[in-house]
Amino acid sequence: MELEKKLTEIRLDHASRQEATHSSSSETYIKIQRQYATLLKKGCFCSAKELETNTGIGPSEELIQDSYALCLRRGYLGEAIELYRRFGVKPSEELIRGHYTAQKRNSRKGTLRIVFEKMDIETELLES
Repeated sequence: MELEKKLTEIRLDHASRQEATHSSSSETYIKIQRQYATLLKKGCFCSAKELETNTGIGPSEELIQDSYALCLRRGYLGEAIELYRRFGVKPSEELIRGHYTAQKRNSRKGTLRIVFEKMDIETELLES
């Protein structure tokens, strides 16, 4: 009986420590993602990559896609390529199609085609 009581206490203590660690790591993750949001919004991809190297935590997929949208909307095509080079994540298909269609209307699809080709994106699919 005494042994079972001790085991229960040990399990509860372990569970509470795990919960505290999880809570702490969640807060850390959120703080790091906020730092990424600031860096990516400013176009500081080098600093963002350094943050990833130092923390071992990369930017969320959502932040990267938001950064692509911002780059493409503003016409910062070089920054979009740099974002791909740094993190290796391609823009979403929806984002690619939307911007390609908009550029097609503006007769600037050739420039965007070159950018997407540098990101290894099949531009033939965009014509359909």
